[in-house]
Amino acid sequence: MFKKQIERLTDSLIKNSITKAENKEIIVYDLCIAIDIVFNIITTLVLAFLCGLVLEGLVFLISFTFLRTYAGGYHCEKTINCYFMSGGIIVLVFSAVVLTPSEYIVWVSIGILLISVLTILKFAPVDSTHKPVDITELKYYRTKNYNSFND
Repeated sequence: MFKKQIERLTDSLIKNSITKAENKEIIVYDLCIAIDIVFNIITTLVLAFLCGLVLEGLVFLISFTFLRTYAGGYHCEKTINCYFMSGGIIVLVFSAVVLTPSEYIVWVSIGILLISVLTILKFAPVDSTHKPVDITELKYYRTKNYNSFND
């Protein structure tokens, strides 16, 4: 989102001998990713607070982070599209929590959990055009998912 500003900051760091010019691309990339992550965390927490679902928001953040790390998924071409898609997913999850009657929440959660686990075990990791999964990664994560499920 702020790539030009981050590049200027990195140029300043290089100019002041804080880092080396050959590290510029890595620093810009890492700072962009870090800012994107912080924005997504803040958005999730703000939406959770507004919906009165702070605990649920924290559980969602932790679960979703681990899921994306190991299962992969869709990668948008633009960061802003990813931000809005993530926000949409958060709104859908919080809406499902708010709209599910309290007497059914446990059963609905168990049902969704079972469907999710089976889907993840069957399809993860997911390949995408922006982050392809090679055969070694595919075998590693499939084995890891299968072994952790059977432990």
